[in-house]
Amino acid sequence: MSTDQTGQGNQGSHPPTATRHLGAGEILFREGDKSECMYLIQSGQVSVRRMRGLKMIEIARLQQGEVLGELSFFDRAPRSATAVAHNDVTILEIPFEGLDRVYNQVPQYMKSIITGVVNRLRKANDTIRALKNEDNHGNEAPATNPGSGQEHEDKPLPFRKEES
Repeated sequence: MSTDQTGQGNQGSHPPTATRHLGAGEILFREGDKSECMYLIQSGQVSVRRMRGLKMIEIARLQQGEVLGELSFFDRAPRSATAVAHNDVTILEIPFEGLDRVYNQVPQYMKSIITGVVNRLRKANDTIRALKNEDNHGNEAPATNPGSGQEHEDKPLPFRKEES
């Protein structure tokens, strides 16, 4: 994997970024890792995988123009899956620290709207995961795994404090 720094100059409110290159099979992040940035795929494909028992299964394959890790910007939850380069990949890494500066300028009503959308997406992901589990095992599956941190209530997200 290689990294090129981009966006480090005086670009006003744009957060600093880095371009990263991964070869096929290289891991971008692992399930459970701390979330500190999101990624924009510039070329190639990224396989998003989760452990099911002793097996790793692909739950999505993302490609050029798609973003991954974006929900974690809002709730700072650990990575919910492992991301692996399916082939040679170039991604733009956008650190949360830089995004916080931009996000602090967003009006509070927009933050409330975003909170609602993030909570709905997390719930939808949990429901889809449960339905896939039900389809694969022929049994009814719970919507969430209690105690796993995957329960998503309608609650405020831990946004960063606004700087004075």
